[in-house]
Amino acid sequence: MKIVLCSFEYAHLSQKYSGGIGSFMRDYANILASNNHDVSVLGLTMTPFSGFDGKVFVDLYKPFLYSHNMAKIINYPSFFLFPILFILDLIYRLIFSFRVKKYIKENQVDIIEVHDYKGIASLFRFVGIKIPIVVRVHGTNNVLTYLNIQNKNIISIIHEKIVDHLFDDFIFISFASKKFYEKKFSIKNNSEICYNPSIKNKDVFDKKTYESNIIHVCNFGAMSKSKGIDIFLDLSNRFVDNSKFHFHLIGKETPDYPYDELSQRKNLTYHGLMNRDELIQLIGSFDIFVFPSKFENCPMSWVEAINSGGVILVSNIDVSKEMVLDSDTGYICDDLDEYEKRLYDLIDNNLRLKISEQSRSFVDNKFSTEHVLSTSLNFYMKLLR
Repeated sequence: MKIVLCSFEYAHLSQKYSGGIGSFMRDYANILASNNHDVSVLGLTMTPFSGFDGKVFVDLYKPFLYSHNMAKIINYPSFFLFPILFILDLIYRLIFSFRVKKYIKENQVDIIEVHDYKGIASLFRFVGIKIPIVVRVHGTNNVLTYLNIQNKNIISIIHEKIVDHLFDDFIFISFASKKFYEKKFSIKNNSEICYNPSIKNKDVFDKKTYESNIIHVCNFGAMSKSKGIDIFLDLSNRFVDNSKFHFHLIGKETPDYPYDELSQRKNLTYHGLMNRDELIQLIGSFDIFVFPSKFENCPMSWVEAINSGGVILVSNIDVSKEMVLDSDTGYICDDLDEYEKRLYDLIDNNLRLKISEQSRSFVDNKFSTEHVLSTSLNFYMKLLR
């Protein structure tokens, strides 16, 4: 099967930054390619790249004037600049859509998959793309605005609503993602639930030791209050005089969490921003991961933490019940006091080992690459009949 994945994020070494969508796209593309499917990834980027990532052809195009600063201005335009920026964004979308159309025609592509965020497929039908298009729901700005997780991006929401109106074939990455998507958009009757894949990293896991004199506690990912970084830092403050624990934070500094402030904390090492390959190697040295997010759909970071051999502590949100069996494969925590209590419980090396083994078995079954592959391909085949 010839498959094109369309994304404005892809976790390739050529890219300065990629979030969960980019990590998923790279993992998923390589899963498909390793099972003898012809896979390409097409996208827009601030750092252009065209070439092969293993067996996957990747074409990340940079239009004229497309930059991080320009993207920020388009994402949150002033009232007076809105008409101009809407048109500029429309031009970028048209360029991308015509590039996709040209590629699928030249390569006789069978099916396209896109992510929902920012409605990147809103003009695909307008430019004449007629093959089946599957939308995988990672999280829209419309939903994240409704939940007070992101600032409202009016231009993105317009295009997300167009995509919702035009397309009916959706893959949701959790029951939580389906619940909140359909609360803000339409009910999707032709849909499937397919969790993000668990990619085993045996080299990292084999180096793991559970005989630690110091317990290393980590959070990695987007550095925002919506990800609970404020809670993580408050938690580290409670252990500032406890030499048994050391905290680690990995991610891009922000105005709320600048390097100068983070680097001066007594019991915390701030590692800054890392590419994904570096990150995966480093997290194998940590014992516990704390993710106090205010909302998630199916975070790649949680599965990556488990695959590193660590124990995860997560917030009590909808998707947590799908991804963690409380006290068996990790801990679901309601408040700062409970995070603190669980850290003290996990001083016990044997308990950490037990939970880590149980969680690895759990994700290997529920989030297996085989399940992701079969569920996705069966959904594609249904559309191609």
